[in-house]
Amino acid sequence: LTSEGARPDSLYGAGALAGRDAGGAPFRSHLFLAKVIRPMYNAIFDAWYDRVDIDPQDGRNVKRLREGYEKYLPPDVANYDDWNEFFCSPERLAKGLFLEDGTCLLKRTRGRRFSALHRVDWAASLDPYEVKSHREVHSLWGVFASTHRIWLLHAVLFSVGLCFVIPPPATIHDGAMILQGSSLAVRLSAIGLLVPLHGLLWLFARWETSSHFGACRLRGGCRSALRDIVLAVIWAAPLATYTLLRRADSAREDCDMLLGLHAGVSVVGLWLHLVASARTTDNLWRLTPVSLCRRALRYFFWLALLSVKTFVSLVVFRALAEEVAALDLVTPGREPIDEIRQFWFSTSWAADVLVWLLLWSMGFFLFLADTGVWYQAGCSVLGICSILTRREKFAWERAISKIPERFSEKVFTYSSSGGTFKHDRADRFSTHFPVMWDTIMQTMHQEDKCRGEILREQSFGVRSNYTASEGPPSDAGSAQLRLAAAESEDSEGIHDEGDPAKMPVLFNRDSFFRVGKNGSLVTKCPRNKEMQWRLNSFARCLSMPMPRPFRAPYIPGITVLVPHFQEDILVTKEDLYSGREETVPLIDWVKARYTDEFDAFLSRMQSHPDWAKSPAATHRWAAYSDEQWEMIAMWASMRLQTLWRTVAGMSMYQAVLQGHYQAQADGESALAAADVWDPSDSFTCLVSMQQYKTFTALQLKQTNRMLDHFPKSLKIAFIDWTTKNITAESDGVHPRQRRRFFSCLIDTECALDAEGRRAPKLRVELPGFPILGDGKSDNQNHAIPFMRGGLCQCIDSNQGAYLEQMLLLPCVLGEFRTKHRGGNQAKRIIGLPEHITSDFGSIGD
Repeated sequence: LTSEGARPDSLYGAGALAGRDAGGAPFRSHLFLAKVIRPMYNAIFDAWYDRVDIDPQDGRNVKRLREGYEKYLPPDVANYDDWNEFFCSPERLAKGLFLEDGTCLLKRTRGRRFSALHRVDWAASLDPYEVKSHREVHSLWGVFASTHRIWLLHAVLFSVGLCFVIPPPATIHDGAMILQGSSLAVRLSAIGLLVPLHGLLWLFARWETSSHFGACRLRGGCRSALRDIVLAVIWAAPLATYTLLRRADSAREDCDMLLGLHAGVSVVGLWLHLVASARTTDNLWRLTPVSLCRRALRYFFWLALLSVKTFVSLVVFRALAEEVAALDLVTPGREPIDEIRQFWFSTSWAADVLVWLLLWSMGFFLFLADTGVWYQAGCSVLGICSILTRREKFAWERAISKIPERFSEKVFTYSSSGGTFKHDRADRFSTHFPVMWDTIMQTMHQEDKCRGEILREQSFGVRSNYTASEGPPSDAGSAQLRLAAAESEDSEGIHDEGDPAKMPVLFNRDSFFRVGKNGSLVTKCPRNKEMQWRLNSFARCLSMPMPRPFRAPYIPGITVLVPHFQEDILVTKEDLYSGREETVPLIDWVKARYTDEFDAFLSRMQSHPDWAKSPAATHRWAAYSDEQWEMIAMWASMRLQTLWRTVAGMSMYQAVLQGHYQAQADGESALAAADVWDPSDSFTCLVSMQQYKTFTALQLKQTNRMLDHFPKSLKIAFIDWTTKNITAESDGVHPRQRRRFFSCLIDTECALDAEGRRAPKLRVELPGFPILGDGKSDNQNHAIPFMRGGLCQCIDSNQGAYLEQMLLLPCVLGEFRTKHRGGNQAKRIIGLPEHITSDFGSIGD
């Protein structure tokens, strides 16, 4: 900004230098924000909004849409999609960024472009008249424009079925011309009329949905006009050939040549509609490359699926035809044209035709609708084949018994085998696997998925010094990971002192004959359904091919970004039970939903000091003390949609990375030296708390408890604001916004004020009120400056996590390994399989 001699005083006005340099001067925005970013933001804000008000009750910011925009945006208003398409297209960007003098920014020499950014006319460059590629119409024409191929394909198949099902009239008078045609070939030729009809409807739909920019792209000069004329001729050709064909058929002339010509032009027209893109300008982006084998598989899949569907649908068509005959309705396709001319004005004839149209329209709707059922059936068949192919023998092998070897081979790749554990299979799995498995079992016990006897039977019983972040005993069962197989203060021991380590029963490889004879497979089988599902899922994952894992400490940086708006951080006693409910209390519902886990929770709590005087009747909620309700609320929070549950699951990443570091770190690396590498160097759990500024005392208390409880990799970003000062106008702050906005970062090291609110350690000024579009995405966007690493996993605050799945993180990150160092290492937003929970604790997809 100063490369062309522009000084702060010339950009901001008199007194800017003193205001920036003098101590205690009014706050000023940085030049790049004030002169480049903020004008762009103001143009986007003015496209939708009128102003940002302040709620007098709680002081929150309330954005006000422009008049007429309350229900939905008008069709010709630019939105996020339009601006994203504009900035993602280098060709459009090169032609569409205009300076205030009307010249194009990118036509300047490369050395002078950046210095001219502050003179870009963003209002003109982002004008919807220029950037919109299509109109956002709220009508069926918009649906048809995007799905027209589906409608045409089904119309063709439906018409073919009707031609084969409906026979010609039994008797045809001499010289009579049947509307549908006298032979099967002529009846099939009528399908060609769908080409001009579909072309006409499609052109109208495109005209309805095309913006000014889209229309300009459609015109495209003489070459485009010539192409349009050729397409119009091709689409209209079936209408001309069909007319000649019907005349020859009525005159009883030879129609073979006309039938071939008509079939040819109809096939070409259908091919242009269905397969080839009639407009190359419709492709804003290049299609994703697909291998020839996969493309052939796709076409074969749809060909087989639609063929079977159409063949089965012939039964429905025949039933409809029989129903029409039984009702003695008029069938216009089988009537002579002369008779139709005589009776078309008759009320009885019109009523019959109306019923006839209604029946066949219903048949077409069913024919179209059941494609989804056939698609699901076809995908189920392909899915079963894919599972059997990818998982090899998993369908009939005892995959759980092979977890030690497969985990050691695919996850603990760099760890040695053998060790002090004595078993005939010990030399085939890692020396650190017994400790890791005992940690998994101990975690499930802490989560109340199993009782002490199951824990003892399914654990190795080894002792280890593995440690991770410790949580207070009151938070037992909160899924706060402890990589330690030793006993905890509030849970039963894995084994009695002096008991030798042994192989868990789950890993028993006895034959099914010996299992049935001796009952030695699982003597105390885990009865918890979720525990069974998790162990089976873990075994399935290990049976599939996996990338080579990253080795600690060479773990790529990853940030888990969690948006938070109004979700509960923790549920309280008042949320679960107040004693004044007119219906069933929420705690009763949760207890009924997780009966076995609540029983395990009560069993585990008997050794806790605060549980010494536990009431005998577990349903007498009023008899529990406040300390006991604190533990019950924590237990329920881990089974409802709470932020604590999500953070507890995602924070396992840090403990897992620490476990991998202890088990198989590269000891020759300087990073592996003591007190050098820390898991928080590679992992950050970033919670974007949009409403932290206006949190209540309870919410602040729960937030501070969460920061104190979880590892230091947990960070919180929130939106802060201050009232505009005297420099706001020169800084370009929008005149209809009454505040400056900032994105702030806090963690457990930040100081607390008198209200329990933490002072931010980092503060980045924003161009304006950041929540302009979808609240969730913009809530994440403002936290982007605080992300670390090259990978970002964006999740919802209703997602949980499991230790055994988290242990596969180094392998998952291997999916993003590049062939060459530094190749394609841009910031990436990644998505991993999720396990979500609804408001009332029921499991989602």
